[in-house]
Amino acid sequence: MNCTLPVLCRLCEDLLSKSKHYDWKLRAIKTTLYVAGGMKRAAPELSEEKVLLRALRDFNLGKLTADDVVVFNGLLGDLFPSLPSTVPRSVDQEFESMVKVCARELGYQPEPNFCLKVSQLKEIFSVRWSVFLLGNAGCGKSAVWRTLARTLNAMGQKTVWKPINPKSVTRNELYGFIHPQTREWKEGLISSTFREMASNKTCRHQWIVLDGDIDAEWIESMNTVMDDNKMLSLASNERIPLTDTMRLLLEINHMNYCSPATVSRGGVIYMNDTDVGWSPLLVSWLDSTQHQALKPQLVPLISKYVEKTIEFCAKNLRYVTPMSPANQVQTLCKLLDASLPSSEEDPSRFRVEAHFVMACIWAFGGALFSDGAVDSQAAFSKWWRGEFKSVALPAEGTVFDYYMDNVSGQMVPWTQRIPASMPCPPLTARDAIQVVQTPDFVETVDTVRLRWLTETLVKAGHAVLLVGPAGTGKSAVMARALESMDGQGVMVNRLPLNSCHDGPSLQTILERPLEKKAGMRYGPRGSKRLIYWLDNVNMPIVDKYETQSALELIRQSIDYGGWYDKARIAAKEIMHIGYVACMDPAAGSGSITPRLQRHFATFAVTCPAPASAQSIFIQLTKPHFSGGFKKPVLEAVSGPLATAMVDLHAAVQSSLLPNTVKFHYNFNLRELVGVARGMRLASPNLQTNVLEVI
Repeated sequence: MNCTLPVLCRLCEDLLSKSKHYDWKLRAIKTTLYVAGGMKRAAPELSEEKVLLRALRDFNLGKLTADDVVVFNGLLGDLFPSLPSTVPRSVDQEFESMVKVCARELGYQPEPNFCLKVSQLKEIFSVRWSVFLLGNAGCGKSAVWRTLARTLNAMGQKTVWKPINPKSVTRNELYGFIHPQTREWKEGLISSTFREMASNKTCRHQWIVLDGDIDAEWIESMNTVMDDNKMLSLASNERIPLTDTMRLLLEINHMNYCSPATVSRGGVIYMNDTDVGWSPLLVSWLDSTQHQALKPQLVPLISKYVEKTIEFCAKNLRYVTPMSPANQVQTLCKLLDASLPSSEEDPSRFRVEAHFVMACIWAFGGALFSDGAVDSQAAFSKWWRGEFKSVALPAEGTVFDYYMDNVSGQMVPWTQRIPASMPCPPLTARDAIQVVQTPDFVETVDTVRLRWLTETLVKAGHAVLLVGPAGTGKSAVMARALESMDGQGVMVNRLPLNSCHDGPSLQTILERPLEKKAGMRYGPRGSKRLIYWLDNVNMPIVDKYETQSALELIRQSIDYGGWYDKARIAAKEIMHIGYVACMDPAAGSGSITPRLQRHFATFAVTCPAPASAQSIFIQLTKPHFSGGFKKPVLEAVSGPLATAMVDLHAAVQSSLLPNTVKFHYNFNLRELVGVARGMRLASPNLQTNVLEVI
């Protein structure tokens, strides 16, 4: 043992990847010895070599990335020849069986890798009082610790947990502080939680779940808790011990800003994207969907379409914002839940597959990037037509131009849903100068399908995110989608976010339309549902550790159903709310944290095609020039003049590009609409020919 353990640690440090969460120093060796000692006492018949092999393997496999597992197993095979295959993992059969039962009760799938991670978390809790549960968004971190908590409770070991997002509050609100004027001690979330749990003698397990990004400021104050001192030191000179029943569980997606001292103080369970994957999400949805009668038809459709589409999109296409397969699969489930026909209608197999095809197209292709140089939507459309032919789509346009019509039972173009154009009101010079008129909105194929997607998902209780450049109509589409739900028990609170918003200031704004229901339960007035519209959701300030505290507060409200009353140090349960959002990927932080975005069904809003831009221009101007103007003027506005304006707009966009000096050169649809508004100021008595109108 004296030779093997240091040699293995040096080899791991040299040969494995340089992941931020790896620690092969003295604390890792010490913990391995603790584990080995416990195993030897539990199985005294095992030789020292076998005990050490089991301890090294079972304790370290949980923190390795998928690529390093093979290398690590190879090192064990070299150091312990012929032994690894003869020493199985220590298994608690009663616990493993209860994990499967509790996972099903929570709606999770008890697959072997998932159950293994639950067991590894339990094992590391027995030797470490601070554990990092690490992995990308949607990989199953929360599912693992929630399953473990339920399992322990089911086995008679009372387990309680309290979630805190350290990045949604200030450091004073987190740890407490001494008021500078009164010198009075003000409690913080962690100080209050520690004091409450330290005095609790009835619970077998108590977890403080710190669910938020780690930075070098708040985490350093926890070093005395995470090391052998196990003591929280406060600014009031109070010291609160971490009792034997208490554990720190830090659920994070990276450790980029952790010091080596912090990494070495905690155990790590790393969730690879492939440990759980996206397949259990679909299985869980099939088990819980309201369309149980259609399950026999949906299972083969999932096998036919989903995996091929995910592989093609991941290898060949580009998205407007980073998207994970788990997020796309969740969007697919949401669209199917909201759009599949009910079993009472007795839908045919073709209708079910057509709805599934439509949901797949928008779940995997709705957020694809498209501009003058790269058109991922066209590439996706071409691949889809060549790969899947069961549901025939017309050859004209792309696959995004058609939807499943429940009346006809066929795939029909979205153009059929475009309402008849309404004449735009005439403008006066006063309107043009003061810009007090309602922004013009012309329905196109793009706006019609985005409105349908938004309305369908929001009515079903899901969050929607529209992503696109400035001037593409994101806010206009969202506004009209939400307006259509007026009178349906829905309230809308629009919040244009900016760089001044942080977690505490945003919480004050979010609480304004809420009223107290009972106890610590809050919600919108009456029995309505409140929709928070987060415009420019990526604009809140980004701190030096790449975190937006305002978005962390929103994520906390989605994940845990509320936030904290910092005055009373108590959790507020926020009921009957939802979120929709818009963002420009070229502004603010560019993208938002994947842990928040995974809750949203994301769709791209692209610049309209030249034909759509020309249609918009004509619909904005033609009704005005139809009243009193000469026929040549009307014909010019409806034909060559509209074409010339769109071509000129495209030429300006491509030639007058922004740079460091001319950073304001940003031409979009707003300029074209502005020209149309200006033309609507023309009078038939003053502008009598085409040149005067121009």
